[in-house]
Amino acid sequence: MTVEVADDLRQERAVQPPRWRAIRRAGCGVALIVWFLLLLTPCLLLVLAVQGDLRIATGSAPGQELRVWLIMEAETRGVGISNGVVRAVTEGGLCVETQITYALWAGSEDGSVYCECYGRSNESEEWSSVSSLGGDCPE
Repeated sequence: MTVEVADDLRQERAVQPPRWRAIRRAGCGVALIVWFLLLLTPCLLLVLAVQGDLRIATGSAPGQELRVWLIMEAETRGVGISNGVVRAVTEGGLCVETQITYALWAGSEDGSVYCECYGRSNESEEWSSVSSLGGDCPE
């Protein structure tokens, strides 16, 4: 009986079209990448503990970055995440809207949004702050 089952399994594998094998291999590759990222999580937490924050630039505008930082206050503890996105571009200026969210395990805090506008007279100059607004950027 077990020989017949083994023969049936061999025949099934031989009959499977090659695309199923490719899909299965791709699925294993994705699972391997997810597993590797899961294994890197302690490294991320160690960097946050040592440096206090992690910044990844998402564009060339000032303040246009993804930032993750530890919050270790007396009454609030957790992780803060901010993401700056360019919302309004004008001739010689731009506005970056930053959204802040918190993942707190001690305390409570609502997220916030603020807008910073920058200007410069020509391409060779550095951006200078023009205004800062609470809330969404004007369009």
